[in-house]
Amino acid sequence: MITKYLDEALARGIVDINIHTDYARNAKLEKQLSQALNIKHLYILREPVSPSKRQGVLTSFAAHQVQAAIAQSHVVGLS
Repeated sequence: MITKYLDEALARGIVDINIHTDYARNAKLEKQLSQALNIKHLYILREPVSPSKRQGVLTSFAAHQVQAAIAQSHVVGLS
């Protein structure tokens, strides 16, 4: 029911959904490289506006990806 009402509200322009993150990805290039190189999980981050934020953006993105990957795991090994 919620999905129906949300879809209707989006179609009518009543609501607008924006996802704000600390990083921006280049989805088009990710898809091209992923297909060309046959890599399942490939991520390309856009350069942050401020070069001083590069390290923070990279580590934040990496942490989120690792957390998502190990969410259902019982044993995790890192090297």
